[in-house]
Amino acid sequence: MPEVELFRLMQDPLDETLKGVRAGLERADLVMPYLEAGVGIHGMTDTELEDKNFDTEIAFGSHGGAGIRFGHEGQYEIGYRYQHLSNLGIGDSNPGINFHLVRLSYHF
Repeated sequence: MPEVELFRLMQDPLDETLKGVRAGLERADLVMPYLEAGVGIHGMTDTELEDKNFDTEIAFGSHGGAGIRFGHEGQYEIGYRYQHLSNLGIGDSNPGINFHLVRLSYHF
């Protein structure tokens, strides 16, 4: 019988400030679906990105996603994440930016 793991804390390996939770099934010999959500604070090296002026070097991010782990030992993963960044109105300009990320991973 698969066990459900709720609210496992996770950290994005590419962004150490982004924390979140992941809920999913834990079973090594089956496809294991998961959902994830998180929030974080981001430091930006520049306040402008192409035609967007964020007005501050601090951004707040949120994300939500879903995916599956599979393989004999759960070593493969494919997932989708929607991520939004903005300055929450602490500056004069707050254009916000959205990202759509597709990830294929191998865990070893």
